[in-house]
Amino acid sequence: MLAVRKQGEMVAGEKKYGPRRPGHRFLDHTGELEVELEAPTAEGLFAEAAAAVGELLNDGERPGGERRSWTEICLEAPARDRLLVDFIEELVFLAEREGMVPASAEVSLQGTELKARVGLIDRPPVPLVKAATLHNLTYVEEPDRVLARVVLDV
Repeated sequence: MLAVRKQGEMVAGEKKYGPRRPGHRFLDHTGELEVELEAPTAEGLFAEAAAAVGELLNDGERPGGERRSWTEICLEAPARDRLLVDFIEELVFLAEREGMVPASAEVSLQGTELKARVGLIDRPPVPLVKAATLHNLTYVEEPDRVLARVVLDV
């Protein structure tokens, strides 16, 4: 469970070391998989979500190599947390349809509208992710970072 903190508040033992680098990690979740995302900006967080999905669909390894194809994704949602879920869903669908793994994304956000250019590598995706869910969905924008947690149906 994600602890709720006030802006700037730190948990005991936590240290601030300046700008954070984008990242993600996977957490065990009963019958599902939870991905925790963090980046300095909202655009960076959505790009990190694409990297996390690519890793899952590439048998647990970050997809490397040359991008064989690029595709555009445009989405709109009522809020950014829902936009994140919709973006992950679109990436999973794209991988299934194209038979390729998403490896990277260049993301532009305007409010709750997303435009992304997604790089795909020519490798069949491992059919691990079925869907992104709204269960325990968390999305928090702070002045120096953006955090999110999304539960994936696997």
